[in-house]
Amino acid sequence: MRKQMFYIATAVYTIAAVVFFVLPPSVQNFWICVPAWLLTLFCALGGNKPCRIAALALATSAVGDVFGGMGALLPQIGSFAIAQIVYAVLFCRHVRFDVHRLPLLLLPLLIATVVATTVLPRVEGFLRIAISGYMLVIMAMSCSAMFVRGKRWWLVAMGAVLFVISDSIIAWNLFVEPISAARLWIMSSYYAAQALLGLSILGGVLSDSKPLEPDNVSYTE
Repeated sequence: MRKQMFYIATAVYTIAAVVFFVLPPSVQNFWICVPAWLLTLFCALGGNKPCRIAALALATSAVGDVFGGMGALLPQIGSFAIAQIVYAVLFCRHVRFDVHRLPLLLLPLLIATVVATTVLPRVEGFLRIAISGYMLVIMAMSCSAMFVRGKRWWLVAMGAVLFVISDSIIAWNLFVEPISAARLWIMSSYYAAQALLGLSILGGVLSDSKPLEPDNVSYTE
């Protein structure tokens, strides 16, 4: 039953995401949140705790999509910050340090450095504080994703990196200089990120092993 739900969710989410790109721009702003809401529903029905936590992250992301479609930047940042915190908390429950994965941190940290040195000097006031805070939480999410346990951990890691890339494109496009076909690049990387995160969790990537608890913490394989 769960495997069938995964395949159905994958098909429904993919169709909803593809539909977004063929809609006229005026309609896209209303449809933009539909894929995330659909994936929220499937994860909420997924049955296990990781799925329910992921559903919360997806739901707050969908709210952020709504604000994004309205052009309300600060509420959008706040909604996605909550989503990143929820994802980070979920990943930290299933994390195990692996020194061989340390180089994977270079990509998100490099992107964050570029954004910090190019975008932040161009914004002022509370917006700068909001963007700085968001950078911290998305870095926490992406770094924790790199150390998720399980055979398919790389799906979560890829999703986290694509999330960082998508948000970085948004920041560059808004505050540095316009990017050609920005919406295509932003939304394709964003929808791919949510698919890798939400669908992999629905598929059981965090069910390969139990969450870390005080009694079963281990520093060896």
